[in-house]
Amino acid sequence: MSMATIKEVARAANVSTATVSNVLNGTSKVKDKTRARVLQTAEQLNYTPNVLARSLKSRRSHTIGIITEEITAFNTPEIVDGIDEFREQNDYHFILSNLRMVKHFGYYSFPEKECHNLVNDAVETLLANQVEGIIYVGNHFREIDYIAKDLGVPLVYCYCYPRDQSRPYVHFDDEMAAYDVTQYLTEFGHTKIGLIAGPENSIHTLNRVRGYQRALYKNNLLFNPEWVRYRDWERSSGYEIGAELIKKKVTAVFAMNDIIAAGVLEAAKEAKISVPNELSVVGFDNRDCSSYLFPKLTTVDLPLHEIGKQSVKLLVSMINQEKNLPREIKLSCKIVKRDSVGAALL
Repeated sequence: MSMATIKEVARAANVSTATVSNVLNGTSKVKDKTRARVLQTAEQLNYTPNVLARSLKSRRSHTIGIITEEITAFNTPEIVDGIDEFREQNDYHFILSNLRMVKHFGYYSFPEKECHNLVNDAVETLLANQVEGIIYVGNHFREIDYIAKDLGVPLVYCYCYPRDQSRPYVHFDDEMAAYDVTQYLTEFGHTKIGLIAGPENSIHTLNRVRGYQRALYKNNLLFNPEWVRYRDWERSSGYEIGAELIKKKVTAVFAMNDIIAAGVLEAAKEAKISVPNELSVVGFDNRDCSSYLFPKLTTVDLPLHEIGKQSVKLLVSMINQEKNLPREIKLSCKIVKRDSVGAALL
């Protein structure tokens, strides 16, 4: 006789998959009648009796689930590696589900209904494998509102955050990183600092613009909107806007990612402007390409590995029902100083 899945048990018992998981894991209050119906249905359908017995006795599988929105995104592999390092050292296993959202919908627009369906399927699969908790890894930092409120297991948001702030999340300090970059440029005497930003509706953009403005204010420098441009995250934007800013006689350009910065370097080369002797350029993200550009790019290193480690440490603490756990963990970035920043020309 074949064994049923958790979805089939839920359907036969006329309850949600999360309710079945709650009953099997004992992780949330369920009405006695509902609990009895679920257990009876699981027995009748021959639902993986070994896993059922283990859940009822020990309630531990030492397995966590990871849902990634896009495993090929630059940030995700290092985050997952941080999770894996902690898992390996602490005798846990993980099951990874990749939603492939960028492949499905493109980089910028993730439709809520379709995302809900993708996430719901991934969650059900993980719960069917008796994971004790789930880490949801965002493609970029933004608000998420398509994960069920009661899964029966703890969930930590990583590189994104819940709309209602009901669950914990781990990310990095965008604003402080941008402040540090701008401050770093002023220490080289730069007062005309151009900024090439991402889309105006991106939280990354908003936070980094805020940090840029705060550093200008601290140094008694006026904010000049002519030196700030919003676009997408592509190299072509860096090339086009970089050329504009060079004509406006800025002495430094802060690009909000390394891909944009590469476009600025290309524009400077075409205009026969020496970097860093005549123009300083700073990127963001410390992608692999940043150390291969000429000159090697000064940039911001994101604590991606540590974000992964902190996410899984927090999740395990939740699984162990520890008290007074943080709702938000915000990690610091650091400037990687290479060859693309020099003193401003007087």
